[in-house]
Amino acid sequence: MRRRVEIIAVETERILMHATVASCPICCAQTELLTVDEAAAMARVGSGSIHRWLEEGALHGATTPDGEFRICRNSLLRF
Repeated sequence: MRRRVEIIAVETERILMHATVASCPICCAQTELLTVDEAAAMARVGSGSIHRWLEEGALHGATTPDGEFRICRNSLLRF
């Protein structure tokens, strides 16, 4: 009797729809500037980790006039 083996592969992709494309003031590249929550979702970590990485200098970005921080997508991908 022959056995049949099925292999199922599942890939998950997260698409962020709210990012703003702008020039990053740190690296001067045209990139998406992500909110802390968007960056956390992309990195699959909590927002606390994103804040810690910002404090450590591992990530960079800009502050909006409202006082919210936007993370440079390039720095997140490099990290």
